[in-house]
Amino acid sequence: MNQLVILFGAGGQIGSSICRLLQAPNSSALIRTVPWSVLHPMSWDDRIRLVLGLKANGDQGTVVCAGGVTNPAASRDIILEANLEFPLSIVRALADIPGFRFMTLGTIMEHFPEACRHNAYLASKQALGSAMSVLSGQPSFAGRLLHLRLHTIYSSAIPEHMFLGQMATSLRFGRPFQMSAGHQLREYHHADDFAMTVQTLLSQPWRQATLDISTGLPIQLQDLAKEIFGACGRPDLLQIGQLETPLGENDTKAFPASEPHLVQHYRDARQGAVQAICEFCRLPSS
Repeated sequence: MNQLVILFGAGGQIGSSICRLLQAPNSSALIRTVPWSVLHPMSWDDRIRLVLGLKANGDQGTVVCAGGVTNPAASRDIILEANLEFPLSIVRALADIPGFRFMTLGTIMEHFPEACRHNAYLASKQALGSAMSVLSGQPSFAGRLLHLRLHTIYSSAIPEHMFLGQMATSLRFGRPFQMSAGHQLREYHHADDFAMTVQTLLSQPWRQATLDISTGLPIQLQDLAKEIFGACGRPDLLQIGQLETPLGENDTKAFPASEPHLVQHYRDARQGAVQAICEFCRLPSS
């Protein structure tokens, strides 16, 4: 039997990778998507009616909320609506439909409260993760909720406000790139690799409500930046230590690797990020 997956955010960096994988000829998923541009102008009631209309009689499956606003400079109200209020409204509205599960996406930075207090995007994801944990304590939600805390996701579709996007802009236009000392630790996971993790999780029972997805292979931002600017032949553009490090950053903690079956496909962060930026900027890589 095909598994129904209702995917929100199919046009985004993560959602598009999930969508491609689940629509592949060998996939058993029956995927239905709704773009945020359609949902955003609707009232909450109309949104729920639209989602219910996607579910045929007798269907069982999973709602995956992969959309949202990642730019912390966006309006706080817009961030909260997209990242917190919308996914929770879907979960609560469909709570009484038997056989339906709900997956939401968060950030590993939820483990760093000080960083979340100073970043609207991180705060919205921390609030979502907390709400999912609370809901999971209700008997009706047992085994039906999963909030994934992700490290940095990247692809060749690079948002300009993100660290990779800022470097790509510098390389594309030959502008100096100023950054902090770069001691922050990050893992970088390609969106296509993460989509395989989602596919695996869709095929198995959920025994916990929150889950960190990690490889256990962090990299300092300064090392990643050096690799990228060097590979693109423009180390002269990189200016390390020119900016203050954001409050509450992670510069010491390496997260343990997830179970092997959840991260079977992982490409080296240095090589993958270089390739993504070169594709984005249409530059030759060394």
